[in-house]
Amino acid sequence: ADTCGRYETKCTTMLTGDRNKNNDCKKGNFLVSITGQNAGTWVELTKPIPGLKPLKDGSCFEVMKDTLVFLTKGNKTFDFYRLNTNQDSWVKMAFVPAGAASKPVKKGAKMIGDGARYIYLVKGGNTTEFYRYDISRDTWWSLPAVPLGSGKKVKDGTGMAYCEKLGESFIYLLKGAKTQEFYRYRIAADSWEKMPDAPRGTQKPGFKKGSDIVCDQENKIIYCLKDRTNEIFAYDVNSDTWLVKKLANMPLIHPLSGKKKKVKDGSALCLVSPEMVYCLKGGNTCEFWLFKPLEGDSGKWFGLALLPEIGTDGKKKRVKDGGDLVAVTYRNQTALLAIKGNKTDKIWKWTDSLFALAQVIGSQASIKNNINSSDAAFITTKLEVKPNPISEVALIKFALPKATSPSRTVIKLYNVMGKMVFEHTTMKRTGMIVLDTKKLPAGVYLLKFGASDFQATKKLIISR
Repeated sequence: ADTCGRYETKCTTMLTGDRNKNNDCKKGNFLVSITGQNAGTWVELTKPIPGLKPLKDGSCFEVMKDTLVFLTKGNKTFDFYRLNTNQDSWVKMAFVPAGAASKPVKKGAKMIGDGARYIYLVKGGNTTEFYRYDISRDTWWSLPAVPLGSGKKVKDGTGMAYCEKLGESFIYLLKGAKTQEFYRYRIAADSWEKMPDAPRGTQKPGFKKGSDIVCDQENKIIYCLKDRTNEIFAYDVNSDTWLVKKLANMPLIHPLSGKKKKVKDGSALCLVSPEMVYCLKGGNTCEFWLFKPLEGDSGKWFGLALLPEIGTDGKKKRVKDGGDLVAVTYRNQTALLAIKGNKTDKIWKWTDSLFALAQVIGSQASIKNNINSSDAAFITTKLEVKPNPISEVALIKFALPKATSPSRTVIKLYNVMGKMVFEHTTMKRTGMIVLDTKKLPAGVYLLKFGASDFQATKKLIISR
């Protein structure tokens, strides 16, 4: 099934001459989920976001060091706050700079961080202002303005992504504002560079409110969601080109709502691992989706449980201008945090058992290299059974010994005939990937793992 959630069932039967009609109908329910376990749950955080104004256009947030959530309120304010998810506490931070024109944060504002110390912000509001925030000093710096390009300033439809390439760090920017302009900020050189324009798409050129980008750091791919058309594109950071291969559009209809809706204001992307990109559709909906870009030829979308419309305040609010989505570590558990924008002041938390199989927030993930060289590859299943045999899906955790020189790490799975049935390549020394065996026949397999100067093999059994 493509839609996760709990469903009601009803079964009836008829028998000629039946004297007891009370047992003709049986009702029940069942759960559909990607993991086979928990379909995920949305919970409203009890503490409201501080400040006099609610979230509106320009509100956005970013996660640093896994547990620190930084938030701009937008809504024509300079407000900037920090949430510590371990303590569930809010702190007011230094105001976003007013700039020469004294313009507040408005629509088109977007933040992205390096995960450790610095957050980068475009203010939006029809400006070109660009800033860096130091989380250790609670200090803002003004950086070179976003290029005017065709003459448009940052207004709406903005997307930002952080990515490292060949030892350098970059901020990629989709300008939006009805353009296809795409830039990158070279952090070490403190300068902007024009990159190839984002694809035009099948119709309605230009990116407007609702567009967003997110980066798969491991594979150096940036995914770009286009407003109004629901199209998703991929950009190869290594070659600095947009891939010709077409990915599956986000469906217009979410099966749990049954309404035809396009991607619009409030839409947001969030990558948890290369296999999982989560998305709010926005556009005054509560639609929540999972995109699996590595599934099949063009990726696949799964409709997840809708974000609740009504919060503890009794008000009915959907995701609109100012919506956003991030992944965090919340009380030692991986979770997603969502804001609806749309004049609200609460954060919603999503947890799912699928997170146990995923890398934690891409480049922010860290797996301690504390295993010995004789057991460098090990497997645990999502079904909480023994690592071997595997029934459906397994998690491959890998780590090279500290003495091993950095190199290309390859994981391959072979069947008894010697045919390779799975391959994964990464430049990381440690990590986790999901191994989906549902399409593989039962039997004995050999997993080969290693880099240039370290190798390991494991015998796996797939049992149905």
